[in-house]
Amino acid sequence: MTTRSNPSPTPSPNAPSSNAARAGARRRWIGLAVIAIIGLPLGIWMFSRNTAGSSSPEATFLVTKGDLRVSVVETGSIRSEKPVKIQSQLEGQNTILKLIPEGTMVREGDIIAELDVSKLLESKAQQEITSERANAAWVQAQKTFDIQKSQNESAITTATLDAEFAEKDLEKYAKGDAPQAIEQTQAEIQLADQELKRAKDRWEWSQKLQAKGFISKSELDADKLAVTKCELDLSIANRKMDVLKTYTQPKDIRKLEAQAQEKNAELERVKQRGDAALVNLDADLKAKKATAELEKARLDKWIDQINKATIKAPQAGMVVYASNDSRGGGMGRNDQPLQEGASVRERETIVTLPDIGHMIADTKIHESALDRVKEGLDAIVSIDALPKTPFRGRVTKVALLPDTQQSWLNPDLKVYTTEVSLVGDTTMLRPGMSCSVEIIVEELHDVLHVPIQAIVTKGKEHFGSVFHDDGTVEDRNVDIGTHNDKFVQVVAGLSEGERVILSGVQSRGESKVSPRNGEPTSNKPDDLPPVPPGARLPEVKAKSEPDGGDESGGKRKGQRPAMTDEMRKRFESMTPEEREKMRNRRPQGQGGDGVPGGPGAHR
Repeated sequence: MTTRSNPSPTPSPNAPSSNAARAGARRRWIGLAVIAIIGLPLGIWMFSRNTAGSSSPEATFLVTKGDLRVSVVETGSIRSEKPVKIQSQLEGQNTILKLIPEGTMVREGDIIAELDVSKLLESKAQQEITSERANAAWVQAQKTFDIQKSQNESAITTATLDAEFAEKDLEKYAKGDAPQAIEQTQAEIQLADQELKRAKDRWEWSQKLQAKGFISKSELDADKLAVTKCELDLSIANRKMDVLKTYTQPKDIRKLEAQAQEKNAELERVKQRGDAALVNLDADLKAKKATAELEKARLDKWIDQINKATIKAPQAGMVVYASNDSRGGGMGRNDQPLQEGASVRERETIVTLPDIGHMIADTKIHESALDRVKEGLDAIVSIDALPKTPFRGRVTKVALLPDTQQSWLNPDLKVYTTEVSLVGDTTMLRPGMSCSVEIIVEELHDVLHVPIQAIVTKGKEHFGSVFHDDGTVEDRNVDIGTHNDKFVQVVAGLSEGERVILSGVQSRGESKVSPRNGEPTSNKPDDLPPVPPGARLPEVKAKSEPDGGDESGGKRKGQRPAMTDEMRKRFESMTPEEREKMRNRRPQGQGGDGVPGGPGAHR
């Protein structure tokens, strides 16, 4: 039988190369690694579930008795209780020429700032001229008024005398001249009658004598002529009496009466003309006086404005520049820093002089804690700049309405401005310092308390999970009292020395509740004060909500509680020093699974 050696095989086009073999090997190793990475935790988790009965939760707390301080803690800032605001009193906008450095301690009367008054000085000079002219016009009007008043008095006196003289003339004629004229005319009539009788007697005697031839006929005619003359004289006298009584005396009396009336009327006219002239002059005098006083007031105003340009300290204190907010900025305002050369408006705050001997901590209380914070409560104020020097204080004011600025920024956030008056020496403090205000609502002594994370709420009831030594977990109904932002008081349901799980009830909605004394709990939701922000009690989910727990019974063993978002945020916000203190304060026997604060912590 003939054998034939085969030649060296040649590579086939379909045979894999060495590089491809190595790549396939790497892929197999990667696949095994992925399976190991995914499967190892899953196996560990499955093992932990099967062996849960023999392990204990890591985050537990030993129920203990101790002091519990119920307080409300908020941040705030320091300000003076009675700050004196110094504002610009000059009209319009003015430039600051000089300004004392901020932080300077001043005494009463020291110059703090000087404003530019160049325009005011020019206005003052012009106003002085105007005021002098107005004052001269007022003096002239006063003199004119006095002259007119004197003229009126003289005219009234003259008119009064004329009226009196006219009355006297009337009286004189009626009682003197008229009767005298009648008596004189009556005398003339009597005299003419006597002369007529004598003439007649002589003529009769002459007739007898002429008849006897003792006298001549011419002498008889002369006697007859004398009789005729006496008759005429008597007739004239009688007619004169008639004219006097009928015409002359009535006319003269009426004339004198008219003159008296005219003089009286003239007296009234003189008085009225004088009063009218005085009224006009008095109105002009008052107008000139008001104008002079107005111009004088304007001049005083300019002088006062110039004086106010030099701003002096009304009291001793430390100079603090006003911020843009406190300066009263408005729309379109140039919020330039307060310095020399800056412009300030009327009534704009320039500086404040705080009384550092009486300081106040301003803080804002959330509405959930409003019913617990009252006036008169004690407080502890920690200054950020002085961490080793806490100050005692007392709540002096709680706002009735929420802060409008915070409501505008966040309508869902309602906070109330609260003032805490500091007690003791506060001269080392400065306005604007940041602080932490702890308002002490209540001090509880020797009470059971657990962390807030150990209690959950379902409806009107509260529950906690107790971890027993045998590894079992029991959910209990718990009555709670008051609480702060870390711990809650346990009134009933837990005993001192028991260990509670900080993740809350294990079976969620199907917990095995152990009633006390065989009676159902009757805790009311009003028993729990409002929870401050950041310290809300966790709620139990309803039975239908998936939670990844064991639905086979009322207990669940060995499951490590998950860290809540609240716990994580609080832990992340801690400084390394605070975290170290937290580890040192963990309760004994928990293997490093305690909570911040530990037994007996106040907050």
